[in-house]
Amino acid sequence: MLFRNALSRLVLSSVGLFRRLIEVPMNDVDLGYRFMSAYWGKGIATESGRACVDLGFGQLGLNKLIAMVLPENTGSIRVLDKLDFTFAHELMEDQQLVHVYSLVNP
Repeated sequence: MLFRNALSRLVLSSVGLFRRLIEVPMNDVDLGYRFMSAYWGKGIATESGRACVDLGFGQLGLNKLIAMVLPENTGSIRVLDKLDFTFAHELMEDQQLVHVYSLVNP
């Protein structure tokens, strides 16, 4: 899902659920989001992340979601904490250490 500025049509963010098939193949569905820095700290990631979790566990009937984040990205980690994700493990992707968080469908 892309969010655009209504006037300029500039893409402000992207949010969604996807399967990671390239580089780190996994069967789990990944919650991903990216926002322009002007939109950080406004609750948008938490709100849209919650909508994705609800979609994944509700309509799609998924058992588990994951999210991958760089360890230094404390803002994204806070969002995942608010969404009740917990740290699962770490791995190397593109020669970078990545933390994997998970959330199991209650």
